[in-house]
Amino acid sequence: IITDVDTKLALENATVILQDADKKTLNTSTTAADGKFSFTVPCESSFTVVAFKEKYTNESREIASGTTRNAGNDASMALKSLDAIRLEEQQLAEKKKKEEERLVVEKKEKEALAVIALKEAEKKAKEDE
Repeated sequence: IITDVDTKLALENATVILQDADKKTLNTSTTAADGKFSFTVPCESSFTVVAFKEKYTNESREIASGTTRNAGNDASMALKSLDAIRLEEQQLAEKKKKEEERLVVEKKEKEALAVIALKEAEKKAKEDE
């Protein structure tokens, strides 16, 4: 099953490619509405299953078939929406900018307090003379 990593919903019309150990394409499938796909493969072989969909990241999994006939191998993968990635990057950038602005304000406040403390010290020194 191919799903969206964030929403956990099945991804319909994702392309799934079955490759042999040399990365040669053996078969291609498109996921159904429930995100499911299937391939029939020979026993005791190694494969790579690659999944991709427009506006999503690509993923792949290595699968080895055993000796049991008609056995299922789970090649489920979760793809991440590129829109979600952009949104997360934008939120991180905004958070970083706010933190930088907060640090600038904090620094200015410390500098202002230091100036006030210095003036008070100078005033006290004059009074003590």
